Amino acid sequence: MSLESDIRAYVYKRLEAVPRAPSTMRLLERISTLADGCFLWAKLVLDEIDFDAPTVESIEKILTSTHPGLNERYTRMTQAILRKPNYAELAKSAFRWIVLAPRYLTIDELSQAVHLDLNVTPLDLGREFDMVCGQMAFLDNQSRVRMIHGSAREYLMTEHVDPRLRIKKAEDHGELALACLRYLSGDILSIHRRPARLALASSRAADVAGSGVFLDYAMTNFSFHLRQASSARDDLTEALCKFFETNVLSWIERLAETGNLHVIPETAANIRNYLGRRANHHAPCTREMGTLGRWVTDLIRVQAKFRDKLMKKPWAIRTMIPAMCPTSSAIWSSISKAPRPFVVTGDVEEHWDDCLFQRVYHDQEVLAVAHGRRFFAVAIWRRQVIIYDATSIQQLAILSTEEVIDTLVISDDDRYLVAASPRKIQVWDVTGQVRVAFLKLLYSQFFICFADEPHTLCYITRESATVFW
Repeated sequence: MSLESDIRAYVYKRLEAVPRAPSTMRLLERISTLADGCFLWAKLVLDEIDFDAPTVESIEKILTSTHPGLNERYTRMTQAILRKPNYAELAKSAFRWIVLAPRYLTIDELSQAVHLDLNVTPLDLGREFDMVCGQMAFLDNQSRVRMIHGSAREYLMTEHVDPRLRIKKAEDHGELALACLRYLSGDILSIHRRPARLALASSRAADVAGSGVFLDYAMTNFSFHLRQASSARDDLTEALCKFFETNVLSWIERLAETGNLHVIPETAANIRNYLGRRANHHAPCTREMGTLGRWVTDLIRVQAKFRDKLMKKPWAIRTMIPAMCPTSSAIWSSISKAPRPFVVTGDVEEHWDDCLFQRVYHDQEVLAVAHGRRFFAVAIWRRQVIIYDATSIQQLAILSTEEVIDTLVISDDDRYLVAASPRKIQVWDVTGQVRVAFLKLLYSQFFICFADEPHTLCYITRESATVFW
């Protein structure tokens, strides 16, 4: 049996002994999910429910708060780590990545991340993992590093943790952003690493030699850490400027090679957020702030205007595409003084125009549009919803809805598409392109959205009733 199955069986047995526990199966699912593989959390929560939970509200409070017994255990675990002084610095760096990363890191990624963070080389982090992280984290069956429980992550960011291991969110996000930016500005993505190619027959560039297991993480997540970091730090802005001066075009090329062009607008949005906050500390009209602002605009425009070309010929970002950009753009300026393999003749626009995408539906009225992170959908009068890839603008599917649709909503994780008419709601699984739910309404709806709770639909009727489904 798996650990999750063992915990589930344990929780079920304990709940059977609590006659006052409401909706045992629902509570079983809730506790098993929140335990997240941590027997200790499940035991302490069930002990408290058994001892002091006379109401449904008191059970909910127990489930959503950190048990004091856990903090005592976590304190003993961190003290055990600190008794090994040579491991303390490694532990702080490892916890910084594990706690703040937006996804699980593999042990190989973590090892390289610690090296970049501290400029030291762990001998064998996989073999030494228990010595470095103690019982606070573990390796799952896919060699991914995980905290023992979500409450352990929260504990490391509290004030009563020893400063040698405490995670300070804004400060440490800044350190991780700095490590990623310095890594990406080095030889790993150097624009001089490979000569620009003009061979039109080459549709895909070869992988960068010695890219390292951490490259994909750094490319896709450096701006995530930047957005969470303090904007008062000068070294972050300097590192960001250096990245744009050296390897930004090779970064775009690599994203195109790996099919991750959707990362570009996300990165632009994160950098724009950082620059907006940075303006509170420095005048926004400085040369570096102006240049970074132009690059944010260029990233969005280049991904939108040239996505098809980039997907077919990623290397074009270093040859043809910059020459076709407006003369006031940062990307055009970056190659304006370099030797060019060809010259664009005729009128070249000075500024970007406002149109990013245009599609004409002859003799068909467009009734609704919705946009997610990975795709967007268009409902037309023909009782169809057409789904497009947000990066390539390629048509992915046509859904026949049986009804004229006037409302489209996409879930935050891009998994579900809601297509609604005033009296009927259809829910489609976008990946499988199948309808998974159909609801007939007694009263017409005029507003529909996904609620904060995952995959919970909320709609409001014209009779002012709010319904969750």
